[in-house]
Amino acid sequence: MNRFRGLGAIGAIAMLIVSTIVASPANAEELNVPEKLAKSGGTVEMVVAGQSKSFEISPRNFDSQKTAVPYCSYKAKSGTIVRTYSRAGVSGFGGSKAYLKCGKYDNEKTKRDGWGLRHIGDGHKKAWESKAGGSDWFEMMQFATKSTLKNPETGIRQPSDNYLYCAPVELKYNGKVYDRFKTKVPVRHKGQILMSSYPGEKC
Repeated sequence: MNRFRGLGAIGAIAMLIVSTIVASPANAEELNVPEKLAKSGGTVEMVVAGQSKSFEISPRNFDSQKTAVPYCSYKAKSGTIVRTYSRAGVSGFGGSKAYLKCGKYDNEKTKRDGWGLRHIGDGHKKAWESKAGGSDWFEMMQFATKSTLKNPETGIRQPSDNYLYCAPVELKYNGKVYDRFKTKVPVRHKGQILMSSYPGEKC
Protein backbone atom coordinates (compact mmCIF):
# COMPACT_ATOMS: atom_id res chain seq x y z
CA MET A 1 0.00 0.00 0.00
CA ASN A 2 1.23 3.48 -0.86
CA ARG A 3 2.04 5.11 2.50
CA PHE A 4 1.48 8.59 0.99
CA ARG A 5 -1.98 7.87 -0.54
CA GLY A 6 -4.44 10.63 0.25
CA LEU A 7 -1.80 13.07 1.44
CA GLY A 8 -1.44 14.90 -1.84
CA ALA A 9 1.83 16.04 -3.39
CA ILE A 10 2.71 18.52 -0.62
CA GLY A 11 1.89 16.06 2.15
CA ALA A 12 3.97 13.33 0.51
CA ILE A 13 6.98 15.60 0.20
CA ALA A 14 6.64 16.59 3.86
CA MET A 15 6.52 12.95 4.91
CA LEU A 16 9.63 12.18 2.87
CA ILE A 17 11.53 15.02 4.54
CA VAL A 18 10.52 13.84 8.01
CA SER A 19 11.45 10.23 7.16
CA THR A 20 14.88 11.33 5.96
CA ILE A 21 15.55 13.30 9.14
CA VAL A 22 14.48 10.40 11.37
CA ALA A 23 16.58 7.92 9.38
CA SER A 24 19.71 10.08 9.64
CA PRO A 25 20.86 10.24 13.28
CA ALA A 26 23.18 12.99 14.44
CA ASN A 27 26.89 12.35 14.54
CA ALA A 28 26.84 12.38 18.33
CA GLU A 29 24.39 9.47 18.31
CA GLU A 30 26.30 7.55 15.66
CA LEU A 31 29.54 7.89 17.62
CA ASN A 32 27.95 7.41 21.05
CA VAL A 33 29.18 10.85 22.13
CA PRO A 34 26.99 13.08 24.36
CA GLU A 35 25.28 15.84 22.35
CA LYS A 36 26.65 18.64 24.53
CA LEU A 37 30.19 17.32 24.12
CA ALA A 38 29.73 17.08 20.36
CA LYS A 39 28.46 20.65 20.05
CA SER A 40 30.61 22.48 22.59
CA GLY A 41 33.62 20.24 23.19
CA GLY A 42 34.97 19.53 26.64
CA THR A 43 37.10 17.23 28.75
CA VAL A 44 36.82 13.47 28.35
CA GLU A 45 38.35 11.14 30.93
CA MET A 46 39.63 7.80 29.65
CA VAL A 47 40.05 5.01 32.19
CA VAL A 48 41.99 1.96 31.02
CA ALA A 49 42.81 -0.91 33.37
CA GLY A 50 42.80 1.46 36.34
CA GLN A 51 44.88 4.15 34.62
CA SER A 52 43.23 7.52 33.91
CA LYS A 53 43.98 10.39 31.54
CA SER A 54 42.00 13.43 30.39
CA PHE A 55 41.63 14.55 26.78
CA GLU A 56 40.30 17.84 25.46
CA ILE A 57 37.73 17.24 22.73
CA SER A 58 37.30 20.13 20.31
CA PRO A 59 33.92 20.60 18.55
CA ARG A 60 35.59 21.87 15.39
CA ASN A 61 37.31 18.50 15.04
CA PHE A 62 34.25 16.40 15.78
CA ASP A 63 33.56 15.52 12.15
CA SER A 64 37.21 15.19 11.21
CA GLN A 65 38.29 11.89 9.73
CA LYS A 66 41.37 13.30 7.99
CA THR A 67 44.09 13.10 10.67
CA ALA A 68 47.20 11.64 9.07
CA VAL A 69 49.22 8.82 10.61
CA PRO A 70 51.92 10.66 12.59
CA TYR A 71 55.65 9.91 12.67
CA CYS A 72 55.63 7.68 9.59
CA SER A 73 56.03 9.60 6.35
CA TYR A 74 56.28 7.68 3.10
CA LYS A 75 60.07 7.80 3.43
CA ALA A 76 60.09 6.23 6.90
CA LYS A 77 61.29 2.62 7.02
CA SER A 78 58.98 -0.09 8.31
CA GLY A 79 61.33 -0.75 11.22
CA THR A 80 61.29 2.84 12.48
CA ILE A 81 60.31 2.76 16.17
CA VAL A 82 57.50 5.19 17.06
CA ARG A 83 56.88 4.15 20.69
CA THR A 84 58.42 1.69 23.17
CA TYR A 85 55.98 0.37 25.78
CA SER A 86 56.52 -1.59 28.97
CA ARG A 87 54.70 -4.91 28.72
CA ALA A 88 53.45 -7.20 31.48
CA GLY A 89 54.26 -10.88 31.28
CA VAL A 90 51.51 -13.36 30.43
CA SER A 91 51.48 -17.14 30.28
CA GLY A 92 54.17 -18.24 27.81
CA PHE A 93 55.42 -14.71 27.16
CA GLY A 94 57.61 -13.04 29.77
CA GLY A 95 57.26 -9.35 30.51
CA SER A 96 59.56 -6.85 28.85
CA LYS A 97 58.88 -4.37 26.04
CA ALA A 98 56.61 -3.92 23.03
CA TYR A 99 57.73 -1.86 20.06
CA LEU A 100 55.30 0.16 17.96
CA LYS A 101 57.00 0.60 14.61
CA CYS A 102 55.88 2.25 11.38
CA GLY A 103 55.24 -1.17 9.86
CA LYS A 104 53.33 -1.44 6.62
CA TYR A 105 49.89 -0.81 5.17
CA ASP A 106 47.37 -3.57 4.51
CA ASN A 107 47.36 -5.28 1.14
CA GLU A 108 44.88 -3.33 -1.02
CA LYS A 109 43.22 -6.51 -2.34
CA THR A 110 43.15 -8.74 0.74
CA LYS A 111 43.04 -5.97 3.38
CA ARG A 112 45.48 -8.09 5.36
CA ASP A 113 49.18 -8.49 6.13
CA GLY A 114 49.64 -4.95 7.47
CA TRP A 115 51.18 -4.28 10.85
CA GLY A 116 52.38 -1.47 13.10
CA LEU A 117 51.24 2.14 13.04
CA ARG A 118 50.56 2.21 9.29
CA HIS A 119 48.20 -0.73 9.71
CA ILE A 120 46.49 0.95 12.68
CA GLY A 121 46.05 4.13 10.65
CA ASP A 122 44.84 2.19 7.62
CA GLY A 123 42.45 -0.21 9.32
CA HIS A 124 41.52 1.19 12.73
CA LYS A 125 41.93 4.96 12.66
CA LYS A 126 38.23 5.61 12.10
CA ALA A 127 37.33 3.37 15.05
CA TRP A 128 39.68 5.34 17.30
CA GLU A 129 38.43 8.65 15.87
CA SER A 130 34.88 7.64 16.78
CA LYS A 131 36.02 7.19 20.38
CA ALA A 132 37.90 10.49 20.33
CA GLY A 133 35.02 12.36 18.69
CA GLY A 134 37.26 13.10 15.71
CA SER A 135 39.84 14.74 17.97
CA ASP A 136 43.37 13.48 18.61
CA TRP A 137 42.85 9.79 17.90
CA PHE A 138 46.56 8.96 18.10
CA GLU A 139 47.03 10.17 21.67
CA MET A 140 43.91 8.36 22.83
CA MET A 141 44.96 5.19 21.04
CA GLN A 142 48.48 5.22 22.40
CA PHE A 143 47.32 5.81 26.00
CA ALA A 144 44.87 2.91 25.74
CA THR A 145 47.60 0.74 24.20
CA LYS A 146 50.17 1.65 26.85
CA SER A 147 47.76 0.94 29.72
CA THR A 148 46.53 -2.33 28.20
CA LEU A 149 50.06 -3.67 27.80
CA LYS A 150 50.98 -2.66 31.34
CA ASN A 151 47.94 -4.16 33.07
CA PRO A 152 45.99 -6.50 30.75
CA GLU A 153 42.78 -8.24 31.70
CA THR A 154 43.81 -11.14 29.49
CA GLY A 155 46.84 -12.13 27.40
CA ILE A 156 46.10 -15.00 25.06
CA ARG A 157 48.39 -16.71 22.58
CA GLN A 158 47.02 -16.77 19.03
CA PRO A 159 47.80 -19.22 16.18
CA SER A 160 49.89 -16.54 14.46
CA ASP A 161 52.30 -16.57 17.45
CA ASN A 162 50.91 -13.22 18.53
CA TYR A 163 49.83 -12.62 22.10
CA LEU A 164 46.59 -10.67 22.31
CA TYR A 165 46.55 -8.23 25.22
CA CYS A 166 43.13 -6.92 26.18
CA ALA A 167 41.81 -4.51 28.82
CA PRO A 168 38.55 -2.68 29.64
CA VAL A 169 38.06 1.00 28.80
CA GLU A 170 35.58 3.60 30.04
CA LEU A 171 35.03 7.08 28.61
CA LYS A 172 33.56 9.68 30.97
CA TYR A 173 32.09 13.14 30.44
CA ASN A 174 31.12 15.29 33.43
CA GLY A 175 31.86 12.31 35.65
CA LYS A 176 29.41 10.00 33.85
CA VAL A 177 30.37 6.97 31.76
CA TYR A 178 29.10 7.30 28.18
CA ASP A 179 31.04 4.50 26.49
CA ARG A 180 32.58 1.16 27.44
CA PHE A 181 34.71 -1.06 25.22
CA LYS A 182 37.88 -3.14 25.18
CA THR A 183 41.28 -2.28 23.78
CA LYS A 184 42.93 -5.18 21.93
CA VAL A 185 46.68 -5.14 21.32
CA PRO A 186 48.34 -8.11 19.56
CA VAL A 187 52.10 -8.38 20.09
CA ARG A 188 54.33 -10.64 18.00
CA HIS A 189 56.38 -13.03 20.14
CA LYS A 190 59.41 -12.76 17.85
CA GLY A 191 60.87 -9.28 18.15
CA GLN A 192 58.15 -8.11 20.58
CA ILE A 193 56.56 -6.12 17.77
CA LEU A 194 53.23 -4.41 18.40
CA MET A 195 51.13 -5.53 15.45
CA SER A 196 47.97 -3.49 15.97
CA SER A 197 45.68 -1.72 18.45
CA TYR A 198 41.93 -1.41 18.10
CA PRO A 199 38.66 -1.07 20.07
CA GLY A 200 36.56 -4.21 20.52
CA GLU A 201 33.49 -5.44 22.35
CA LYS A 202 35.01 -8.18 24.50
CA CYS A 203 38.30 -9.86 25.36
